[in-house]
Amino acid sequence: GNDKRVLLYVGQHDWKKNLRFLIEALSHLNDIPFVMLFVGKGPAEKEMQELVHELKLDDKVLFMGPIHDREKMRKIYGAADLFLFPSLYDSSPLAIREAAFMNIPTLLLAS
Repeated sequence: GNDKRVLLYVGQHDWKKNLRFLIEALSHLNDIPFVMLFVGKGPAEKEMQELVHELKLDDKVLFMGPIHDREKMRKIYGAADLFLFPSLYDSSPLAIREAAFMNIPTLLLAS
């Protein structure tokens, strides 16, 4: 019943995953109502939160931390409209396969 698109990233919060690009891209989605969920943790998490704040995305981006409960993760994947995975570093991450299993379209970047 939500009129916003649910965007999802699951994985390590590390700049090498191209997450700066992802967050900056979100700031250009002015005409699209969305909520972005970041699941996981990592060394760039605090800086990511600061960038989200700097770009005035606080009301659109949620940092959910690590989630180890499989049923909760199933519900999160099930609520997602689009899985975003901008990493040029990973070759075959589990999160992409999980999204595919849940029939969630995934947006990847070509290197």
